[in-house]
Parts: sequence; C-alpha cells; structure tokens
Amino acid sequence: MSFNPRDLHDVADLAGIVQREKMLQKLAQSTTDGRQLQGIASELARLRSVIKDAEERQRSLPQCPVCGGRLEGQFRKCKYCTSDLAWVQGLPCEPGKERELMLKISEDKRLAGFMKCARCGLTVAKRYASPGGLCEPCAKGHPPIVPAEPRTETSKTSAWTWGVFWAIVCITVVAVLVATGVF
Repeated sequence: MSFNPRDLHDVADLAGIVQREKMLQKLAQSTTDGRQLQGIASELARLRSVIKDAEERQRSLPQCPVCGGRLEGQFRKCKYCTSDLAWVQGLPCEPGKERELMLKISEDKRLAGFMKCARCGLTVAKRYASPGGLCEPCAKGHPPIVPAEPRTETSKTSAWTWGVFWAIVCITVVAVLVATGVF
C-alpha cells in the first residue's frame, strides 16, 4: 500500500482532538466547580461525536482497487497511486473490469436475502435461518450438512489428461492393427 498524505492529515487531526480531550479530562479532574465540569463534559461528548462521525465517514468512502486509498469523489485517477479508475454504480474499479464489477454487484443483490450457516457453511435463505444464524438441521442439533466439494482445476486437468492418454492409446492400437493388416 502506498503512502497516503491525506491519511496523515486525518491522523494528525484526530491526534489533536485526542490531545484536547485528554487536556479537558485533566482539567475536569483538577476543578471542583459543577458548572465548569458540565461544560467540559459536554465538550468531551461533542469531541467524541466528531471523532465517531469522522471515522464513519472515512469507512463509508469507496476504496481504490489498486492501493486501497479512500476516494472522496468519482475521479478518473486515484490521488494516491495515480492509477486509472472506472466507476460502476458509485464503486471504483480498474478500467476494463467494469463488467466483472457489475456481475459482482448483481450477485450481491441476488444473495442479499441469503446467509451462510454459522456451523456448516450451507447457504440458506435468511427467512429459514434460526436466530443464531444456523440452518434448520444445525439448529435442531443434527450433524452439519457438508456441501459437495466443487470440482477443482486439478480434477479438470487430470480428466483432460486421461482423455488425451486414452485418445493416444486408441490411435496407437488402430495404427498397429492397420500395420499388421488385421484392420
């Protein structure tokens, strides 16, 4: 991840707020005047809400797909790593990968009503899941349902390899039969 000067400014701002909060806490401990304590407490509450709002705003910003920097506008280049950006429904992606992002967004919308069972990992509709996030069999105490293993690339490759092997064997047998005059 590359250096992000804006993040440094945000950290400095938050450090200043925290330093001010600590100073106000020390002042609150050293004073006995009730009105002054109420003013300090309200200032502390205000500072805490400012920090919380800043953190929420920062987390809600989309991230650059290359460097992970937070993007504040729909610019064509990331201001941190200067990589080119394309935008799909308010989300950034690398140019040429717009279709992949659109498919992911549509898949996320399609799966919005589903969740994975916390015990067995089976995908179930949220309306059929128990409050503990378990599928119906797991909620009743049954052994977890283990979904079938998806075919991996190695199994596809080995099947292809066996197909080629048997094709070569058949060609060789036919060639031998033709050479010996049997066929």
